[in-house]
Formats: sequence, C-alpha cells, structure tokens
Amino acid sequence: MEIAGAELSIAEQEMQLSVNKFGANSYANPIRNASPNTSCRGTSPDMSKSMVERVIEVDRRWSVYIHNMRVPRVFLKALEISGDEFLWIPVTAALWLAPFSSPAIPKIRWVLLNLLIGFVFDLVVVVSLKSTIKRPRPEYNKGMHLVFSVDRWSFPSGHASRACFIGSYVCLCLQLLEAQMPGFVVGNLSVGFFRAVVILIMVWSIATSTSRILLGRHYLLDVIAGGCLGVLEALIVHNLLSVSERVSEASHLWVVANACRHQTYLPYSFCRDHNAGI
Repeated sequence: MEIAGAELSIAEQEMQLSVNKFGANSYANPIRNASPNTSCRGTSPDMSKSMVERVIEVDRRWSVYIHNMRVPRVFLKALEISGDEFLWIPVTAALWLAPFSSPAIPKIRWVLLNLLIGFVFDLVVVVSLKSTIKRPRPEYNKGMHLVFSVDRWSFPSGHASRACFIGSYVCLCLQLLEAQMPGFVVGNLSVGFFRAVVILIMVWSIATSTSRILLGRHYLLDVIAGGCLGVLEALIVHNLLSVSERVSEASHLWVVANACRHQTYLPYSFCRDHNAGI
C-alpha cells in the first residue's frame, strides 16, 4: 500500500509539473489549443507556400543547368535578333504591302496580314502579363539592351510566345489549305514546298525559345509559359481574329492606293509598279 501510494504521489507530481510547464488549458484540451495554421486535412498555407517556393527553386536550378551548356553565343544572339518584334512587325508589314504579282501572292498576303494581327495581340498580352506578374529576369542575364521598362520582367518570354505563335499559325494555315484543296499547287509551288517551309519554321521557333534560357534572358518556366501562350494565341487568331483573303486583298489595295496618291510613305518606283500591276 505504501508503494502504491508513493507511485500515485509521483504521478500526481509529474502531472502538476506538466500543467505548470504547458498550461492547464493545453493539458486539458490539446486540440483546442493547436496552432491556427494547422488543418485537420493536412494542408496548411505554409505548406502550399513552400510548394510554390520549391517549384521556383527547381525552375532556377534547371535554368542555370541549361544556361551553363556550351553553345556559341553568336548563334544564340542571331536567334535572339531573328525573334525580335522590331524585326517581324516591320518586315511582315513591308512584305504585305509589296507589289508582287503571282498566283500565290494573295494567299501569302492573307497569311502575312493575320500574322500582323497576331503580333499586335501577342504584344498586348505579353506586356500585360509581365506588368502584372513582375518576375525579375535571372541575375546572370548579361548584355541585354532594355528598350522598354517592361523588358525588365521575365514572365512570360515574349520571344518564345512570338516564335511559337508563328510556327503554330503557319501550321494551322497549311492544314486549312490542305483541307480545302488537297494536293494544292499555288503558282509553281507544290504542297511539299509549303510543308518543308512549315517544318523549318517550327524548328526555328523551338531553337529561338531554347536560346532564351541559354542566353540567360529567361527561366525555364518563362519559356514554357511563353510557348504555350503562343500556341493559344495562334488558335485564337486562326479561329476568331483572322480576316479572309478577300478582306486582305481589299485592304492591301486601299492602303497602297492611298499611300501612292499622297506620295508620302512609298517611293515612286513602288507606286509605278503597283499601278502597272493594277
């Protein structure tokens, strides 16, 4: 009896020590006094935050790994220039205005005009996303000339979205022409020629997108998001924003005729050739 009483006394003392250390309420009801960030389902804000940080860390690690691959910088810079909007927009507009005469020209002009519409659409979307998300570019990004303040931001990649838009859109146009005219021939150009051109453009779009990571301009996720955005933009332009070949030709004639009438924007030789074509 004395031994049992001693054991009971020791147990009471240990219980009292626990109450003094942790508080009476926590001893009595540990569930009620649990941390407010603890969830019965096992998911907490801290845990979700750490998952986002983990994805960003993996993204940075893979981006540095790809950036450290040895690829001639001259080649990467050439790809960077080839995907710039300051090259594509004026060159595409000039080709659309050019007074070429060939059976293939109306369809080529139609593609060029819709590409211009897509470039403007892509520019608006990318600038809006960059200004909203404001993810800084990689710290190892060197030798980049910032034209606009929005160029400071990295997500998504404008080069990747533009390149993938071009590749996806010309692929959709080729599929449409093949569906309407199986085995078509435009002028002296067969469907095989256009397929080869589309394949080359697709290879270029992938190379240009990859070069953004190799140059250190963007992280891997920036480029993946930009590529997906470009494909989505191509679908939107092809199905919702594109103009018909008839509208393209009418717009071309109207713009060139007005420009030649005022002789302000186009040289005399251009207007002479255009009037001869008419």
